[in-house]
Amino acid sequence: MSKPILYVLCGLPYSGKSTLTKKLLNKFGLKVVSMDDVIDKYKFDTETMTQDQWDLVYSEGYEVLKQLLSKGSSVILDLGNLLKDERQTAKAIAEELNTNHILIYMNTSVSEIWDRWHINEQTQERGSLTKSELQKAIDMFESPTTDENYIEYKPSENLDEWINNNINQ
Repeated sequence: MSKPILYVLCGLPYSGKSTLTKKLLNKFGLKVVSMDDVIDKYKFDTETMTQDQWDLVYSEGYEVLKQLLSKGSSVILDLGNLLKDERQTAKAIAEELNTNHILIYMNTSVSEIWDRWHINEQTQERGSLTKSELQKAIDMFESPTTDENYIEYKPSENLDEWINNNINQ
């Protein structure tokens, strides 16, 4: 049996993380740990969440991640991962559990992010952030650095081809 893999998704809201997750689920049947799922479970309002509530979301997400990796499952982690420290925590969990770790950077420009947000405001095809929540995410986002050894997806690339070229399950 091969070692499980932790895929850590990194990128701004509306960058394509959910789309990539759905494609990987359909193709490989991976497990998913999602910040949105934990927030929904507790019915938190992201605009008014306290630091204690954010801490609960992250600690629960990391705990579920540990359980899944311990059982030998490959996992997609989408806990925001806006900050390098968050990505480092995921990497440390993977290393502690002797699991391979791949950071995937969804490199979508800020102008494209805003375009997608505006479209979603009209269509409501997915969960919505307020304008101020999106701006806060943009302001706090730390792009991955070369020492994080990430692979990059850009929206100009064909996603199916990118998966075939970059994801080995």
